[in-house]
Amino acid sequence: MKIAYIIEVMHNSGGMERVLSVCANSLYQDLDVSIVTLYQKGRPTYFPLDNRIHCYDLGLEGVANRTWARPNPTVLQKVKAQLIGTPIISTNAGGIPSLIENGETGFLYPYSEPHALAFKIMNLAGNKEELEKVSNNEYRVSHNRHNPENIARQIIQIYSQIIKDLKF
Repeated sequence: MKIAYIIEVMHNSGGMERVLSVCANSLYQDLDVSIVTLYQKGRPTYFPLDNRIHCYDLGLEGVANRTWARPNPTVLQKVKAQLIGTPIISTNAGGIPSLIENGETGFLYPYSEPHALAFKIMNLAGNKEELEKVSNNEYRVSHNRHNPENIARQIIQIYSQIIKDLKF
C-alpha cells in the first residue's frame, strides 16, 4: 500500500516537517512512503529520512505563493493522488474538504496541528483494510468527478439554467 504526503518544503525545522519525518521513518517498512515537496530545489531535508522513502520535488518556487488565478498546486496534487487511488491525509483548510470526505475518500486533520497529523498517520499505519477502502472509494469518486463527459454535462446544465432564467 502506498501513502503520500504533500508539503511545501522539508528543509525547515518546523513542527510539520518534524512530525512528517518521524512518521515517514517509522512507516516505510510496512508502506510505500512518498513525500512530495513544492519547492525543495535539491536542498537537504532538515530532519533525516530513510533512503527508502521516495522524495519528489515539483520545482514550483515562486509559483506556490502567488495569489493570481491559477490552480493551487497542492490541490492539484491531491486530485492526482485520488485519481490513482493513493490515500490522502490533508488539512481541513481551504477547498480541500470539498475534495475529501473524511474517512471515506481521504483523511482530514486540523490545520497547524502536527500532533493530529502524527496521530492520524500512526493509526492508519496498521489499518490496511481502512486504507484499501479509502483507496477504492477515492478512485471511484474522483474518476466520476473528473470525467470529461460528466463535466460537459454539468456545464451544459448550468448554462441552460442561466439562459432559462434570463428575462429578455
